[in-house]
Amino acid sequence: MPDFGYKTAGASYASIWDIIRGSVFTVPEDGTAESVTAYLRLSGTTFRKAKCAIYRHSDLSFVGATQERTDIPSGTAGWYTFNFEDPKPSLTANTEYIIVVWGDVSGGVQYARLYYDAGDADQGHYQSVSYNSFPNPLVPTHDNNKYSVYCTYTTGGVLKEVTDSLSLSDALLCNKTLAVTDTVGLADSSLKDWTPQTTDTITVADSISRDKRFSIGETVSLSESVSVLTEVIKQVTDSIALTEQALTHKTLNITDAASLMEQVATDRRFAVTDQVELAESVYVNKILFISDQMSLVETVEKGVAGAAKTRIFLITGDLAIQLTG
Repeated sequence: MPDFGYKTAGASYASIWDIIRGSVFTVPEDGTAESVTAYLRLSGTTFRKAKCAIYRHSDLSFVGATQERTDIPSGTAGWYTFNFEDPKPSLTANTEYIIVVWGDVSGGVQYARLYYDAGDADQGHYQSVSYNSFPNPLVPTHDNNKYSVYCTYTTGGVLKEVTDSLSLSDALLCNKTLAVTDTVGLADSSLKDWTPQTTDTITVADSISRDKRFSIGETVSLSESVSVLTEVIKQVTDSIALTEQALTHKTLNITDAASLMEQVATDRRFAVTDQVELAESVYVNKILFISDQMSLVETVEKGVAGAAKTRIFLITGDLAIQLTG
């Protein structure tokens, strides 16, 4: 993360025991303050406390304070980080801020020191006040010190990349384009002007949305109930049993949704064009099914020298009635 301030451990030190002390630094961009880090040395056998804060230099107003730390080792100089709690302070680009540290110690050999090097004129700021809550505004005295303290921050906007799968029912943010690569069922609600590429097997019983055409190449049983919302034409080339009375190799054209096991209306005709040989000189020429229980059969009997005699029978159940010849 970026930061601003002075990140070198200074050669000199000044007291922060009941003294708020720090220097002016400029943040180069908008951001949110995350922590303050300072090069300190505290000593005290009873307790050792320290915390940091940020002030706006232009009006000396209080911006935000960090957590207090009470775990700094006695007599050990080093870099110690103090984190901001939510809500964290906002930083404005090209603005001067005073980053300060404040300490309190007790017991035994007591001192609280912040290290520094030489800085610019009036860069250092300090105010003597008993350790408690940070005052607002700061009423400082100036020095020329550049204290070893800096602020770490995050930049203004946070961009989140979404890499997990989204279902089509999720609410999508505006101006965001998502590539959907998982399988989409026909029952899913599709977005406007978006055509899913469906590669899995589709059964005829599926509900097909309007203006969508699917090529069905699988074997379809004619006894199933076919319901099609758009024009679907099926060519049946396998053997078909029409109530177990039609022979194989018959062509059947179905133009509407109908179950073949139901009674066929009289305006539907099934033409049997092949000739079936019944005996050496007799064969069935045509069969006309009037209903499931009644049909007309035309037979042809070949005579001598090519003569032929045609007879027509009305067949109902097991009864055959000759109508002609």
